[in-house]
This record gives sequence, structure tokens and C-alpha cells, in this order.
Amino acid sequence: MHACTTAQSQMVMWTLFTPPKLSIDEVKFQWKSQFHGWISYMLDWKNQFNDFASVRKQQCENL
Repeated sequence: MHACTTAQSQMVMWTLFTPPKLSIDEVKFQWKSQFHGWISYMLDWKNQFNDFASVRKQQCENL
């Protein structure tokens, strides 16, 4: 029976549990892409909320 050494066990652990490394350019591209998606969502949400608030205000004024 072959026993793994501590160094081998640690190497296997790091190989299994460390995320793959990306170049900084790839990480930057992913971040910018995700940020653009988020900011677009936030602007859409704000516009929808403003529309809702405007309609609600008109409804309250007509009571």
C-alpha cells in the first residue's frame, strides 16, 4: 500500500480546490462586462420606479 506524503496531499488539495488562474486582461474584461450588465439593470429599474411613482402621484392627486 502506498501512502501519500504530506507534500503530495497538499499538492492534490491545492489542485482540486484552487480556481483556475486567469490573465488580468480576462478578469478585467469579465468585470467590465458584468458591471455594464448591472448598471443597465439599475438604470432600467430606476426608470420603471420613476414611472410607477409618477402614476401613483397622479392617482393620489385625483382622489
